[in-house]
Amino acid sequence: MKKICIQSGFTLIETLVAIAILMVAIAGPLNIAEKGLTTAVDSRDQVVASYLAQDMMEFVKNVRDDNLEASPVRAWLNGVSQCTVSSPCTAETATGDPNNLGTTVSSAPACNFFSYPVVLDNSCRLYVDVQHNPGGYYTYNSTGNNQSTQFYRTFYITQPTGADSDTALLNVSVYWTNGTILNHVIEQTMIFNTTR
Repeated sequence: MKKICIQSGFTLIETLVAIAILMVAIAGPLNIAEKGLTTAVDSRDQVVASYLAQDMMEFVKNVRDDNLEASPVRAWLNGVSQCTVSSPCTAETATGDPNNLGTTVSSAPACNFFSYPVVLDNSCRLYVDVQHNPGGYYTYNSTGNNQSTQFYRTFYITQPTGADSDTALLNVSVYWTNGTILNHVIEQTMIFNTTR
């Protein structure tokens, strides 16, 4: 009489089913982690863009304050009144300009965010200076150790026609890209001639 020894083990089909179940179990958490990371990056960029827009608003308010405190007093929007919807501007830190807070304003019509389609031109691209400040500060200057960012920023001012020439609407736009997706922050605020 012969003894038949039966060995139990996994068949090929059982192994494939086990691998499929394992892949489904791992894919879910990995997908959630990837979506969480993408959301965190998008949130960070949104916060940076909001701060960049606020920074530009403060720049224009400082120009206004400097004009009003100058001796003799200059027009309250001197230096930024040429920044219109058809010819938006950028602001750049310069050295030793006592008439305008050490800053210069330049027109950036090639980078008009306020029409369609939006044109992202390097004339309004922001760069970050990482050599002089470990946290980096943003500038339009592409020279030296400044590193290119994905952010573009510009602004324009609208003054109402008629009697109230002591108010103006300041519009700031910051655009950036994540891959092929174009994102933006547009902020507006009223600024006033505080001498009235």
